[in-house]
Amino acid sequence: MGYRDLQVTLSNNQAVTTTAASTNVLDLGDVGHQIGQSFKIPRLRVMVTTTFAGTTTATSMSVALQDSLTAGGSFADTEIKALSIPVASLVAGAVLLDVPVPRSGMAAWPNLYGSPFPAVSLRRFIQFYYTRNGSGSWTAGKIMAWLDME
Repeated sequence: MGYRDLQVTLSNNQAVTTTAASTNVLDLGDVGHQIGQSFKIPRLRVMVTTTFAGTTTATSMSVALQDSLTAGGSFADTEIKALSIPVASLVAGAVLLDVPVPRSGMAAWPNLYGSPFPAVSLRRFIQFYYTRNGSGSWTAGKIMAWLDME
């Protein structure tokens, strides 16, 4: 996996046994809406580090990037999400989301599954939100999520 800066990590091998927000919130600063305006566009990445296991009624996971104007404010889903990833696909090494950070004026860009997202500007604070779909729970499963500056 290489070197990863913990200051831009939203989930660091976070155990996800039920619906939860990422353990960390990133502060993009006052100019967060300008991120990605440089030559190299950073990417938002979410990857499974430990295979998910548990009851068969927990059928899938959805991952959504959320943003907020303030650190303690309410977070809302952005257009960046991966919906209903089957639990059978939640295996160690699986990439759930790998998208360029949105920037103002960007027409559209595809996610891992080829769905285009509309142009969107992020508010100052971001987090990921992991939703367990179905009624069961997981006894194992860990996620790594980060802003890749490479």
